[in-house]
Amino acid sequence: MVAGQLTAPGGVTVLGTGPDARVYIADMFSLRAVTPATGQVSYVLPVNGQGGYPATVSHGRLDGRDVLITGSWFTGNVQIIDPTSGTVLRTETGFAVPYDVAMVDGSLLVAEAGAGQVTLVDREGGRRAVATGFEFPAGLAPATEHAVYVTDPEAGTISLVDTKTRAVRAVANSLQRPEGIVVLPDRTLALVDSGAQAVYRLDPATGERSVILANAAVGLIAPNPQPATWIFNDLAQAPNGTLYVTSDVNASLLALSTVEPATPAADLARFLSWWSGDYDNLAQVRAQESAGMPVEERNRPTLLYIRKVDLPAFGPEAYYAEWRDATEPSTITRQRIYAFEIDPVEGRLRLNLHIWPLGDADFRERTAGAYLEPSKLDGVTPADMTGLAGCDVFFRDTGERFAGAMEKGACAFQAPDGTPVYSWSQMTLSPTQFSYLDGWFHRDGKLFRRFTTEWYVFDKRSSRAPLPGRPPAL
Repeated sequence: MVAGQLTAPGGVTVLGTGPDARVYIADMFSLRAVTPATGQVSYVLPVNGQGGYPATVSHGRLDGRDVLITGSWFTGNVQIIDPTSGTVLRTETGFAVPYDVAMVDGSLLVAEAGAGQVTLVDREGGRRAVATGFEFPAGLAPATEHAVYVTDPEAGTISLVDTKTRAVRAVANSLQRPEGIVVLPDRTLALVDSGAQAVYRLDPATGERSVILANAAVGLIAPNPQPATWIFNDLAQAPNGTLYVTSDVNASLLALSTVEPATPAADLARFLSWWSGDYDNLAQVRAQESAGMPVEERNRPTLLYIRKVDLPAFGPEAYYAEWRDATEPSTITRQRIYAFEIDPVEGRLRLNLHIWPLGDADFRERTAGAYLEPSKLDGVTPADMTGLAGCDVFFRDTGERFAGAMEKGACAFQAPDGTPVYSWSQMTLSPTQFSYLDGWFHRDGKLFRRFTTEWYVFDKRSSRAPLPGRPPAL
């Protein structure tokens, strides 16, 4: 796609869609942007004494905006950069030969090849190793919010690291020099093996691999005393499915149209196939009790019922949710209508939240138990609900689960004491578990009120529970 305009192309990442798409390349002596529609190459950030020499580049979201993250084994630095202005927003120094860097929920994961470990750097700059014992960790690809794939070109392996438990699981161990890696929409992996001069597709569940590109111009021999993985051969996928691969041998960028892009409709169908059901958080409450957590800090034992309902005014994908006190199942603690759609502007899975009106006891009593008798909701429309603009939740598929959150600052209102606040809810959904954490925040982002100290973690029950009756003893 691009040849003759790059110096030493290594890491690569993609931001934007359609004519606004840009391919960003860590070109060793500069950070560059390529416009796919025209092939035009421009500077984002030349070295110019700013501590650059980027070997890798990835992207993430920080405080509601897109950012680029570079790693430089030459300087030992990691930088967060504004892709529009080229401004360096943050620099972390003193890493031992850092290669790829990934951003997960504002924290950085750094492949420290010189230390043989993957290091987590939190928002405040605190550091801790989440996996050790590698020969030369180089490429990173987030699998979920708490797991990352790691390539080791010296060992010829790919591993899956759990960043919470520090567990490391082998995914592939018969490669030659795996470097760049990316998770594809179907959860398989695409990777560059510079030793085999190939781009592979790998199923992490079975280890089976197929060739996407043979005889790839990758694997330039490094001069002594440079590390063998000198110019990092990387790849990235654009939203339209195009796979971009950097070539160190002929200093070019390749564009491969062999991988199907993700589709929002498929994401919605997958999400909804997991959504309905009967849930409770009794296992969480027992664990909190066993851990000696004070009663006032534990999550309230709760039953949750979610059912699809036929309410045309809310759209074709409307769901009724009802929470009940697990110690007094006749007591309803919360009711909601959740309506799902693909956001027409952003193309993301969107949850529209509809809250039962406060103070209307008759309406609450009339609709109680609607998960068992959906006819109780007949004629209900959004006009009957309490709604706040901006309180929708946007989800993304992370592979093992969906992760969602409100846009920070969007769900704004006044607290009962008149303080201007905004609500920020986070949610996750897997085939067996639904979790959420709610809180109110001051307009400057400082916490105003947290309703629980921990996430509510609801496990899905395999059988449908009746409305009355006591839950199992806690």
